[in-house]
Amino acid sequence: MPLYNPSGATAYDPGPLTVVPAGQTRTLSQAKIQRVLLPTDGAAATVLLPATPNDRDAVLFDTSGATIVNQATINPNGNNIESIYLAPGTIVSVPVTTGLNPGASGELIFEAGTPGVWRQW
Repeated sequence: MPLYNPSGATAYDPGPLTVVPAGQTRTLSQAKIQRVLLPTDGAAATVLLPATPNDRDAVLFDTSGATIVNQATINPNGNNIESIYLAPGTIVSVPVTTGLNPGASGELIFEAGTPGVWRQW
């Protein structure tokens, strides 16, 4: 998983790990860095991003599973989200559904503003 250190500290803290079982939804609370493990096989999983993130908060995604039969929905929870799956640089305020490949990873970094945007890193 890529390393991101928004605080500039010398020690790297990967943040808490949230496992989202197939077919379930998990709501993330605000944290500077957090990791999410999504399944690639089984029923679709949903992640609800923090409703009140701070500037430069990061969510790191990783996948588990051996097959590609699953999709994940990333819900920006009242904020906007950049969706490269629709078109590069597209900003939307609705949940984004994406296919998951085994071994794939990605990052979203929150950019404060009016409105704030979760940007893909």
